[in-house]
Amino acid sequence: MARYPALGLVGRMGDRDHELVADGMARMGISHLATSAMRSLSGGQLQRVYLAQALAREADLIVVDEPTAGIDAGGRELYLDAFAAELQRGAA
Repeated sequence: MARYPALGLVGRMGDRDHELVADGMARMGISHLATSAMRSLSGGQLQRVYLAQALAREADLIVVDEPTAGIDAGGRELYLDAFAAELQRGAA
């Protein structure tokens, strides 16, 4: 779902798209959840999924509202690192 804005509803994911999704999941520490149904995830895990989606979009502007709500301390650390990297990339 994270790549829909770049691909459209009928576009097919290429290697770069798969890399971006895998990287976003790895940066948020949720790679092990790749095959899990969203309905089976906890609130904190869902929050990490949403943040991983934002990272995979490679947006120039990322707007978040309470992005660390429901995330444990380790998740907050991953979030801060990921968004610091996005700032370095030039995102706002």
